[in-house]
Amino acid sequence: VLHLLLYLHQCFPKFQIIVPSGKNGMIKFYQSWCGHCMRMKADWDRLAEEESNDSVLIADVNCGEQKDLCDEQGVTGYPTIYYYVDGQEEAYTGARSFEELSDFVTENLAKSCTFDEIADCSERALKYVQKWKVKSEEEMKKEVSRLEGMVKESMKSDLKKWIKQRIKILSSGSSGDDSAGEL
Repeated sequence: VLHLLLYLHQCFPKFQIIVPSGKNGMIKFYQSWCGHCMRMKADWDRLAEEESNDSVLIADVNCGEQKDLCDEQGVTGYPTIYYYVDGQEEAYTGARSFEELSDFVTENLAKSCTFDEIADCSERALKYVQKWKVKSEEEMKKEVSRLEGMVKESMKSDLKKWIKQRIKILSSGSSGDDSAGEL
């Protein structure tokens, strides 16, 4: 698990190397005295733990310790969150609860596993793709509907994430073979 700015506290130049790398991610700039920052710390740390992976980096920068970096990034209020998609920086203005941040990462930053793009699939997702690749489009739509009903229920976040990933996989299209469901 890469944790982008754990290294930043130790080595300022890493920021210039990692951020423009094209890897997607989110960085929270904070001050240790900031009440809003302290209130979101647990959710941010959980986000970093659960969402950081080979395609997404979640990190934070203590502007009390890295003032030059924060000034360079134009940080004037705390917390300030930027997200990066293919090396392009954008200000994050969404909600700051774990659930909202996690959804944002999943929907906007994480590389997708689809029927056509399996390079970013986990082993679990790859098995799911292979299972559903031979099903008809009607069967996929029915499964998406079932999963969308399930995702509204209360459950552990890792299960909810897996259900959302399955919806995304199935919604990515059919196998491309109209007769796949007839095999």
